[in-house]
Amino acid sequence: FYQEFYQRSQMEQDTIIMSLIYVERLVKATNGLLCPSPQNWRSILFSCMVLASKVWDDLSMWNSDFSNVSAATAGLSSFTLARINQLELALLKALNFDVRVP
Repeated sequence: FYQEFYQRSQMEQDTIIMSLIYVERLVKATNGLLCPSPQNWRSILFSCMVLASKVWDDLSMWNSDFSNVSAATAGLSSFTLARINQLELALLKALNFDVRVP
C-alpha cells in the first residue's frame, strides 16, 4: 500500500519520514484517541502522505491527482476527491495547522 502509492504519486524520499512524523503528531495531538487501527490505518497514513507531499515535495500533486492515482492503485479506490479533501482538512485541524518539522 505505502510503497505502491509512494511510487505512483512520485513523491520525494523525505516524504516517507515526514508522513510518519505526522502520524505520530496526530496520535499525540489527540491524546491517543485517534491512532492507527485495523479500520483506519489506511486513511491516516494516506492523509499524512498527502500532507507531507504538499509540504515537503518541491512539485506536489493536487488532490484531484492524488484521487486519480488512488483509483489506479490496489486498495486505494475508496479515496475519492471528496474523501481526500475531508481527510486533509480533518488532519490539519487535528494538528492545529502546524505542519512544521524542526
